[in-house]
Amino acid sequence: MDRDPFILLVVFRAYGGFISKRMLAGLVGILLAGGLSVYAVPEVGVQARVNEAVEQVQRYVAGDRSYSSVGARFEMWRGAGHLIAEKPLLGWGQMVTPRQCKR
Repeated sequence: MDRDPFILLVVFRAYGGFISKRMLAGLVGILLAGGLSVYAVPEVGVQARVNEAVEQVQRYVAGDRSYSSVGARFEMWRGAGHLIAEKPLLGWGQMVTPRQCKR
């Protein structure tokens, strides 16, 4: 389920030249309508999860670094950014230690 948007992007990049702009607009409209309808039905749980994620982002931005799903992702991305900045061309290989990640 997490890879669905990525798969759609790959398929679009591969076959996007064969799809007319009108058909593409229709597909985007169908995807948006489907997403909004799933969000609108509270029993599905998407609305609650989106609201929870928004709240976690707001707390993270405010400086609350306590553990949360979104905060953990942001911290991993921040650590990856530091590691990439230190060795942008060849990377770290397989021997990255936790101490190097905390920098």
